[in-house]
Amino acid sequence: MLVFAYFVAVGRKLPISHKTFTRASAQKEDLMEDKPIRAVVQKVIAAGKHGPYAIALSSEVKGSITFSLNKSVWHETSLPKPGVEVVLSDLQRFKKVGWRALSGRFLRPADEQQADQK
Repeated sequence: MLVFAYFVAVGRKLPISHKTFTRASAQKEDLMEDKPIRAVVQKVIAAGKHGPYAIALSSEVKGSITFSLNKSVWHETSLPKPGVEVVLSDLQRFKKVGWRALSGRFLRPADEQQADQK
């Protein structure tokens, strides 16, 4: 349901969508919950414009997931290779075609044990 708000401008009422007033809620829609996502690395770019990064795919989200390989995001000492399974979290919508992960690491045995328990 679309809700309209009205304000007076130059002596007339103009409809304004409620989304104008809820920018914070629109940003929340572009964030995934903090649940870690298992993904498979498809491509590693060692010399990107903004530094090294990787692209991964997951059956849990629609679109690709891009993540930086800088230490602030990638929490491992070695870089991932294509075909390796990783755990990504703190996902944000990225340019309407995919996601950006703000935290990443290799899949660990404990991750598989947690998945088996569910």
